[in-house]
Amino acid sequence: MPARTLVQVSSVAAVAPPPSFLGFDSYQTFLNDLLIPWSPIALLLVIGYFMWRTLKLMPRTKPQEISAKSKSSVTWAEVEGVDETKAELREVVDFLSDPQRFKRLGARVPKGILLHGPPGTGKTMLAKAVAHESGATFISQSASSFIEMFAGLGAARIRRLFKEARDSAPAIIFIDELDAVGAQRGSDISGERDQTLNQLLVEMDGFDSRDNVIVMAASNLLEKLDPALLRPGRFDRQVFVPPPDMRGRLCILEVHTRGKPLGQDVVLERTARHAAGLTGADLANLANEAAILAGRHNRDFIAQSDFDDAFERVIAGLQSRKLITDQEKRVIAWHEAGHALVSELLPNVDKVTKVSIVPRGKALGYTLNLPQEDRYLKSREELIDHMKVLLGGRAPSRSPSAGSPQAPPTI
Repeated sequence: MPARTLVQVSSVAAVAPPPSFLGFDSYQTFLNDLLIPWSPIALLLVIGYFMWRTLKLMPRTKPQEISAKSKSSVTWAEVEGVDETKAELREVVDFLSDPQRFKRLGARVPKGILLHGPPGTGKTMLAKAVAHESGATFISQSASSFIEMFAGLGAARIRRLFKEARDSAPAIIFIDELDAVGAQRGSDISGERDQTLNQLLVEMDGFDSRDNVIVMAASNLLEKLDPALLRPGRFDRQVFVPPPDMRGRLCILEVHTRGKPLGQDVVLERTARHAAGLTGADLANLANEAAILAGRHNRDFIAQSDFDDAFERVIAGLQSRKLITDQEKRVIAWHEAGHALVSELLPNVDKVTKVSIVPRGKALGYTLNLPQEDRYLKSREELIDHMKVLLGGRAPSRSPSAGSPQAPPTI
């Protein structure tokens, strides 16, 4: 009887399923019912969280706001060398300071003024000076800050910029480097820049002269801008800011040397005459470099030699300490001597001021032909003589005395 019972128990145990697999189908069904409907929602929540974290970490670009009484403001006396441009912008100053004088005549001041020209000519300083002289609030923001990875942020910043200007009227909105956002539409793959530009066009159409808000912008690439920006009613006045002439360079040097002790041998007119082609930013850097050089020599004043050395540093670069062999020095000396000799023999070339075989910047040596006056046109003979000077350095460097085995050609 006991043996029979054991057989029955073992047979029952063999037929029954293991306890560990009981309810497996029900558990898998529960997981499917839970994950399939809720997994897309969970994925969206994760994506939204990371987007929120990215927006929190993005820099908050706020427009720079300068009142007329701020220490950062710029006066007319601090802007020199652009007399024609200043005369063009005086009517904007008159309008913002006394708008009724123009409104009773039915006159309308341009909504937008575009300052274009080479870098460093003082476009930002002109806009600040206009705001200071008119008593308006100067609100500035770079156009590159309107371009973001997420669509719609640039347009929102444009709206906020114009809203702040209306609340602070009379005000001047200054957009620097306008070509970053105002390039011709259709070239942007993402479309964010085009959307930002469209918002800028809408905002410029949305205010009139009663708002006492004027938009000023600066750009170095006028030909790159969208034609819709340049039509009448938007940036309908385009003012070219050229590099200063000789008189303008002298005035700029006088501005940037105020408060600096100058030696009795300093002749700013000489430095201004030789600095043809330099912009206001270059001249400011020149005056600062001269002061630094005087400080290195432990002098209490700035000498003319400091201005000369600073001028070479600005146009040629920092003096290098390259190790050059004697043969290379000989070749460089013959090369620069050829430039100098041909310059002295030809009548239509600026006279040589200095010849050096000391490396500066990327040059192993240099010959300075400094002009005595501003020239805007050159004749055919002058251009040919200039080409002769350029080729005059190659001919003597091929002579046997310079270390080359080839016979010297005729100069």
